[in-house]
Amino acid sequence: MKLKAILKNLQIKVEDELARFEHLLSELQEALKDDYVRFRARICAGILDDFYMGVEKIFKEIADKIDLQIPQGKDWHKKLLLQMKIETETRPAVIDEVIYIKIEEYLRFRHMNRNVYGFYFDWDKMSYLVYGLEDVVYGLKKALNIWFNQMFLIVDELERGY
Repeated sequence: MKLKAILKNLQIKVEDELARFEHLLSELQEALKDDYVRFRARICAGILDDFYMGVEKIFKEIADKIDLQIPQGKDWHKKLLLQMKIETETRPAVIDEVIYIKIEEYLRFRHMNRNVYGFYFDWDKMSYLVYGLEDVVYGLKKALNIWFNQMFLIVDELERGY
């Protein structure tokens, strides 16, 4: 398969995942209307977990299709995130340091979410992630759009023989 076709196919998959983030943001707005904080925390924790799962799906696709290498091992989640902020011989960095730091917070939350009971959630400690999610989603979308534009330029140059 030609590189441009691989990249276009990858872009379609990423756009599908990004569209799901809009649905998550809508669900989040509904969850924030819940006056009972404990249930709100549990619902929002699930939404934050779903968001990070979607981010990982996008990054795994890029790692698989472009880098041809998905990290392995116990800490593969951290390695994958780090891989996306590093420029390689075949591609520019997918995300910058600012987005990396923000997404890393969702990774840490996801790890906690998967390893504790929901009644331990502290709304005061997690609310900054909830209220910051929209900015992170749009920052990630912007970064991915820039990255795809750069990648298509690189592919066009390669196809012209530069």
